[in-house]
Parts: sequence; structure tokens; C-alpha cells
Amino acid sequence: MDKPKKTDWKSLELPKNNLPRIDSASEVSGAIRLSEVSKFVGKTVKLNGWAYNLRSSGKIMFMLFRDGSGDIQAVIEQKSVDPKVWQDAQELTMESSLQIEGIVKEDKRSPFGYELSLSNLKIVQIAPEYPISKKDHGPDFLMDHRHLWLRSSKQRAILKVRDHISTRRRLCQN
Repeated sequence: MDKPKKTDWKSLELPKNNLPRIDSASEVSGAIRLSEVSKFVGKTVKLNGWAYNLRSSGKIMFMLFRDGSGDIQAVIEQKSVDPKVWQDAQELTMESSLQIEGIVKEDKRSPFGYELSLSNLKIVQIAPEYPISKKDHGPDFLMDHRHLWLRSSKQRAILKVRDHISTRRRLCQN
């Protein structure tokens, strides 16, 4: 029986910009979950997750950020962060994975109830160009990219409802 081949991850033909930028997961330890953010209003926290929407207007940038438990908007002001942090933020793409750090602020206007005033970020990996945009796509295209489509807020909401229903069914059967 032949030994299974080991994948040589270093030889993957990814652009250098898309290669992981950390050597170990311990480099992004100490983060809380977004579901716990309400306990940390006024405090500095670290969050691990993905940038799922970015918009900028000159000297201020807004990043919608998510982890598996929730979403938050991070605000990055050029005058308030180190120039390296601002430069790294300009490099981000949709679905880039990173660790962000900042002060949690309660914000009634926010659909998430909280906002993060970002002070630092550590890029884990810059994502290649994300093929699914806000424009409408046909079912064939979405099915070909369903592993990415599941990251959309609508599909995530559907999966959360399905999970809740199936969990309740299992609990009721026992």
C-alpha cells in the first residue's frame, strides 16, 4: 500500500500576497468571540475573523467584520492608528482573515448594537478576489461557488434557523 502523499503547501501557486502571513495560530491568540462583545463595552478587545465588506472615504475606513458568532463594524481613522496599520487596512480584500484590536463602543444606530474603534490589526491572510459581489447572480453561478455563497448574510441566517430547528427537534425527541 502506497503512503498518502503529503501536500507541499509552500509550492502552491498562490500570488505571494495571498500566502499566510503568520507562522502559527498562537500569533493570534487571546481573542474573544463577537457573541461576547457586550461584556466588554469601553474595553480593548481582540477579535479573530474575516472582513466581509470594506468601504473608505479618504481618511476613514469602515470594515464589516464577522466571526462564527456575530458581526461588528470596525472604524479605522487614519489619524488614530499607526501608519503601518492604515497601510495594512488599505490592502485588505473581502474575506481576508485577520485579528483586529480596538475599543468596543455601544452604538444604537448600528444593526449589531456595537462598534469597534480599531487601533491595531494583524493580517493572517489576504483573500484572493472574491467572485460573489452584491449584484444578482444566476443559480448556476451560485451553485458553482456555493462554498462562498454560504458566507453571505442571507445564507448564514438560513443555516442558523435550520440549526435551531434541528436542535429543538433532537431535544424534543429525547
